[in-house]
Amino acid sequence: MKFPGEGNVEARVPDPAKIKQFWEWKDLMMSGVGTLENIENSGLPKEKKLELYKLLTQRQAWDLGTARETISSQRKDLERAEIESGTDSMTGALNRKYLSQIMESLLRQLNNPESPGLGAVVVISFDLDELKELNDSMGHHVGDEAIHTLIGHIAEITRSRDHLFRLGGDEFTLVIPLHDAPHKKTEPFTFAGSIIDELNRDFLVDRGSDSGRDMVRLHVSGGIAVAKRGTAKTFDELFKEADENMYRNKRQSRDRREAERGAERRKGAERGRKIDPGQTEFSP
Repeated sequence: MKFPGEGNVEARVPDPAKIKQFWEWKDLMMSGVGTLENIENSGLPKEKKLELYKLLTQRQAWDLGTARETISSQRKDLERAEIESGTDSMTGALNRKYLSQIMESLLRQLNNPESPGLGAVVVISFDLDELKELNDSMGHHVGDEAIHTLIGHIAEITRSRDHLFRLGGDEFTLVIPLHDAPHKKTEPFTFAGSIIDELNRDFLVDRGSDSGRDMVRLHVSGGIAVAKRGTAKTFDELFKEADENMYRNKRQSRDRREAERGAERRKGAERGRKIDPGQTEFSP
């Protein structure tokens, strides 16, 4: 997936040597650009450095491809504790503990005139439709495998600085910061819609038996909310808007599928009425 505004992200991040406020250090760590060397050279007190170590570790938990730095045993203990408390054990996604913290950081960057580059923050709330039916018909292990498969595909189409949160069950929130592109503007709602379209597809899901892998159609209902530079939306407003849009789309999707099933049943009944009593097969 092509992300708008790609380019030299580091050039848009403030020079660590010019950072004066502690919240700016926190924002640098959450951006995915901050490094252990930045923290070591920050001149901050030990307790502030430890707080930054935790933020950096939490950010790297989602970026599985990030090379691990050689750190002291104290930092390794801190990393392990932070991953256990800050990520969902089943999927590796961040949990709701950090949702408001990361969103508030992004919104501060978005509305800070001295922090150029960030053009919009996209929030996508989504869940798997009919997961209960999948669990009932094929087993909970297949439902879990469907969630794992979906998470794997999300990792393929997003970047390390995007944030995926599992809020519980099959409910997820994806937070995507979009940077300004000087010569290419992409409407955030259009871009977010393309993400949801990417998630509505057929996946091979392992049934965990001799039957092997089955093709399962995963239906995803998603809701979108966007904060653009200067709009001054709050985290609560964005999350509520995305959530309400998701449930509205979920109802529409369910009604559409019920209508399609009803049409198929009526076609089947109509074909049944055309059967000749002397025949054993449906008439063409």
